[in-house]
Amino acid sequence: MKVLTYKIEGYMSVFNPETKEVEQQLSLAEVTIENPSDEQIAQAAEKAYNGEYTIEDDGQPDPADTPSQLDVIEAQVTYTAMMTDTLLEV
Repeated sequence: MKVLTYKIEGYMSVFNPETKEVEQQLSLAEVTIENPSDEQIAQAAEKAYNGEYTIEDDGQPDPADTPSQLDVIEAQVTYTAMMTDTLLEV
């Protein structure tokens, strides 16, 4: 599964006791998107702080691509029926 990570720029108000004023300070927020689309990657390139972003692949299959338990059982039953020549065709 691929993971897109980048930081966006924001600001927070901080009170400075020396000047007795509220000042704006840079605050970076991290954005993480699993299985990003090409459009999301393009947006990240535009929005990312200093244009820096990373795309990492953890080597694990996408959970949506892995077969369910029912799919596995159905495949096993079909295979067994084909090998024993007992497959019923409708």
